[in-house]
Amino acid sequence: MHPGRTVDAVLTTLLSPWRDRRTWFALVQLATTLPMATASFTAMIALLATSAALLIVLPLALPVAWILFFVAHLLADIERSRLAALAGLDLADPVPTSTASGRFLWLRRLAERAQSGARWKEIGYLILIFPVGMFLGTATVVAWSGSVALIFLPAYMGALPGDTARFGLFDVGMGPAVVIASLLGMLGLVLLAPCVTWTAAGLHRRMAAAFLGPDRGAELGAQVERLESSRVAAVDSARPNDAASSATCTTGPSSGSSPSPCSSAPPRSASNTIQRVAAPWWPTPTTRRRRRWSSCATWCAASTP
Repeated sequence: MHPGRTVDAVLTTLLSPWRDRRTWFALVQLATTLPMATASFTAMIALLATSAALLIVLPLALPVAWILFFVAHLLADIERSRLAALAGLDLADPVPTSTASGRFLWLRRLAERAQSGARWKEIGYLILIFPVGMFLGTATVVAWSGSVALIFLPAYMGALPGDTARFGLFDVGMGPAVVIASLLGMLGLVLLAPCVTWTAAGLHRRMAAAFLGPDRGAELGAQVERLESSRVAAVDSARPNDAASSATCTTGPSSGSSPSPCSSAPPRSASNTIQRVAAPWWPTPTTRRRRRWSSCATWCAASTP
């Protein structure tokens, strides 16, 4: 391969995040996570603390608990909508429709919400997203702003105290060190910052899918139940037709009437049966095993409906 083409391929791969619009959507996603997380964390902690404090006066705690579940579900819906717009993550609402009825309907619905695991997962997400979002947002901001600061370090080095940039473990002064720091900043801006952005956005999506999305096991179980119900319905609908066909074949055609379709059907030969049920793993008939193969054909012909 030509060396120039190899260099172009490597540069194309390294710079691909800059040409991918998902990088900038992920950056906006992480930038808007911290304000959303701050509002959600404040609301959840305030409502949870108030509900717990009013438990000694239960009638006063019930309205606060109802507001807690209502606000949590509203904020979770906003978060699902935000992730669908910025991260392309479509999460279905895992909270089932209320089936409460009868007297004291709002109280029954409150008890139903308190027993729903999906609602408590929403509350847990709205609390945990604050520290997690702060960590992911800080890492992203440091990666981008730190790289830009290192790139322009030679421009403002003279304005720093003692013409030295102190980084804690080491200091950078005028000379070759500042040029090396600027080159490292360029490398970090081109490679490190997009990588950190994609990683942080991916972790956020995984967390949202685990807390705000439907339970995978419950979803598979519901799908199995739907398939089982459809299979049972298909079998039940086919039974009357089978019974009518059996009755027609048993009774036979009356005198002077047209022949029965059961009697006019051509006889099924063993060779046709063998071709129908033969599979790649089926043993190949040979002259040495003719008796065994004949018994297999007879069994297949008898068991085929």
